Amino acid sequence: MMEIIRSIEELERLHGPLFLAIGVFDGMHRGHQAVISTSTSHARSGNGTPLVVTFDPHPVKVLRPNDAPHLLTATQHKIALIRDLGVDHLLVINFDKKFAATPPEK
Repeated sequence: MMEIIRSIEELERLHGPLFLAIGVFDGMHRGHQAVISTSTSHARSGNGTPLVVTFDPHPVKVLRPNDAPHLLTATQHKIALIRDLGVDHLLVINFDKKFAATPPEK
């Protein structure tokens, strides 16, 4: 059962090194699947925790609304596809202007 996490602060309770696959993952094509599967495989062989990080809404929709792409995969469908890859934890970041302005060291 995949756990859906909604805030970065919740990551503190995860154990071992985190192996991240980060992206919008719209469409969940074979390349996306390979990145997620490879990260998950490395986490399991390295005694770590696999974690997929994605964004909702699409960052371009917030930063440049007029240029926002038409999404191929609705968020709930994307979550189901990621779950089907055997991921243990999914962080869905609410991408807004406040998050976009977060300094990298945070």
